Amino acid sequence: MTKRIDSLLTYLTLRPLFKAMMKIFFVLEVEGQEHVKKYPGAILAGNHTGFLDGPIILAGSETPILFLVAQGVLSWPVIGFLVRWIGILTVRHSQTRRSLKRAIQYLKAKQTLCIFPEGELTRDGELGKFHGGVTFLHTQSQAPIIPFAIHGGYEAWRWGQWVPKFGKIYLKFGEPMIAYDQDKEAILNKLYQEIQSMKQILGMKQILEKPIYIETLEAQEAK
Repeated sequence: MTKRIDSLLTYLTLRPLFKAMMKIFFVLEVEGQEHVKKYPGAILAGNHTGFLDGPIILAGSETPILFLVAQGVLSWPVIGFLVRWIGILTVRHSQTRRSLKRAIQYLKAKQTLCIFPEGELTRDGELGKFHGGVTFLHTQSQAPIIPFAIHGGYEAWRWGQWVPKFGKIYLKFGEPMIAYDQDKEAILNKLYQEIQSMKQILGMKQILEKPIYIETLEAQEAK
């Protein structure tokens, strides 16, 4: 399938660039990569923190990924240009069900897909309301959901911020969720709680590591 080839080419060309960017300008710490690698064709679902979420996911995963994004994202300055290159399926509000059915075809072909259930960037750093597209994909494709949480992405480049702010970013992939036969609302609630929990854990980790991180930066600047 064309999109699968595109996502592979994107992965091979852009992932090294994003990894270098995260190493030079940010400090990206990733946990749980093994879950993504073990389950090709899974649905990656997590919080939408800021403009860097796509590069963060690509840099932190070891599998080619296709992103499901709203059509309006393509009109964003700079980021709109960037997302055209990272392997996407666009969703128009008037054709949401049609776009999701296309996504299911790729999932059944073992193409890993990333979706942000909030459907928009957070405005305050908190986890917003989830929409049901992710549960539709899960029940119809029977692809496992791998929840993920990003912490630090909001601080790095949030909505309304003109330029990024350098700092440490955390990405954590959780255990896969397989609940095809459960009620969709129950699946959505479970996913929300899992991502919220991981987000809080990463927040606490940042608080505990902050003195060490500052010392590391000071040491680098002193060289």
